[in-house]
Amino acid sequence: MHRRSRTSRWLALSAGLAILTLSGSMATALAGNTRTVTVGSPTDGQLPSVTVSAGESIIFPVKVTNTGRQTLNNVLLVVGKDGLPLVDEKDPQTAVVPQAPIDLPANVTISDSGTGGDLCTGGATLRCQIGTLGARSSFAITVTISSTRAAAAAVIPTKAVVTVAEIGNDNGSNVDTFAAEGSLNLLAFSCDSISAFRTNNQSKVVSTCAVTDPLETSGQSAIITLPSRLSAIGLSDNVTQACPAVLGTCYGNAAVEAKIDADTTSDTIAWVIDVKLAPGANVNVLKVVVYHEDDAGTVTLIALTKKNACKTATQTNCGVAQIVDVDGTSILRVTFQTAGNGKARV
Repeated sequence: MHRRSRTSRWLALSAGLAILTLSGSMATALAGNTRTVTVGSPTDGQLPSVTVSAGESIIFPVKVTNTGRQTLNNVLLVVGKDGLPLVDEKDPQTAVVPQAPIDLPANVTISDSGTGGDLCTGGATLRCQIGTLGARSSFAITVTISSTRAAAAAVIPTKAVVTVAEIGNDNGSNVDTFAAEGSLNLLAFSCDSISAFRTNNQSKVVSTCAVTDPLETSGQSAIITLPSRLSAIGLSDNVTQACPAVLGTCYGNAAVEAKIDADTTSDTIAWVIDVKLAPGANVNVLKVVVYHEDDAGTVTLIALTKKNACKTATQTNCGVAQIVDVDGTSILRVTFQTAGNGKARV
């Protein structure tokens, strides 16, 4: 089995606000303005820009901080779709007043992951009635944007907007409205491939559809366990590739490829590849070999003998093969570990 993993990268768009601090630096204040508010993650004042498949969720922190010296009242945070994607409403937004986000598309929802108490209400948008926010104090939540398999592919601009004080506009000397911007590139659902962004508080196990899934037609599936420090992956279990001559005969009709963002040869990648077997198939699991090719084109053959079973979570070029029965379906299950990423066949 041959598999290759590469990286799908995400970029965080700077999400600032008029008169806000971003990454520890303060923007120049308007004359007479006495308010400074930051919106975004706890560390960088940004909403992320990520790529995920329909059916996946992304989780990220959002923090509203009153960096000024006065108490703010009637503070409202709204997170959703940016209805004005061509208008730059983030830092510096002195030319326009940021507008509240609009509803996310059908089959896409947003919540505060239960971190906002009774202050937040989710759904097509997330609204948090923060209320009073004292000087130098913050309101922090964890945001989850989820989609179902039925969600349509789309690039969804995202935005978080905070309004403060009783007026809720920027007509006076004080700035009342602040915004952060990002983007969600939502891919159409596919049983054969998945793009995921898994943060530290999410499961690091990423998989294509199981071979027993009614929508799975390739007869092959894959599971990757990301190292804890990594988050972004594109995984496909149906990459066209001829069976390498060195293997002679391959199980399955395609290679499995994983594109993992920022992995290195010092990382250990855990793989599971399932191949649906024909009724009565005779497989000697002790003679199964994994063909692994890394991004540099280096090929490693991994024998799945008893003595080569992985003994630790960091060992590489090791693994086992077994025949399992799932709901009456006979499956060749190959579990192995490699360094870095790559492409594999068995």
